[in-house]
Amino acid sequence: MISFHDVARYFLKGSDRLKNYFKEWLKNNPNKIKIVSPSKEQSIVERFQALASQWYDETGGSSFVAEKTSHPAYQKIIDLGQPVVPLL
Repeated sequence: MISFHDVARYFLKGSDRLKNYFKEWLKNNPNKIKIVSPSKEQSIVERFQALASQWYDETGGSSFVAEKTSHPAYQKIIDLGQPVVPLL
């Protein structure tokens, strides 16, 4: 998995034009991304993996969407918010 920090480092190593574009995009889209520290990112990844495993173990055999989406682990994954989107 690639973190936001990896992407930022990649773009910031590029040309000045690319750096300027990326910086401008960040300035104009502050609500599009949520920056988390690497340690918090690792914590979120571990939490997501535990919840996803629990959810799958407890609902994997079900074909009922309502059962899957109302499961407490599924709801907790949603509560983790935007930082888990790349993990989906």
